[in-house]
Amino acid sequence: MILTAFPQVTSYFDERRHLPVSLPPELTAALRHFRAVRAQRPDGDHAEALAAWYVAKAEALEALSLVLLFDSDRASASASAATACAEAERIRRLI
Repeated sequence: MILTAFPQVTSYFDERRHLPVSLPPELTAALRHFRAVRAQRPDGDHAEALAAWYVAKAEALEALSLVLLFDSDRASASASAATACAEAERIRRLI
């Protein structure tokens, strides 16, 4: 599970050791950046702004994929980045 679903998460529970573990600072920073980008989604029918937002979202997801703790999360973030890039391209073709 990607931790971005929980806006205030700065730690996770290590099930093997039954202890809470702090997240690395680079992961915390990448999560905060992704949440900030996600919150800036433009409203209305501004197609170019929406395409630019998808590109920014893809870049944030790609940066996040480099610091996530688990392989499955890294793969999911990379796949989501590719999807966001494809959506930006689709929008730009429609303009």
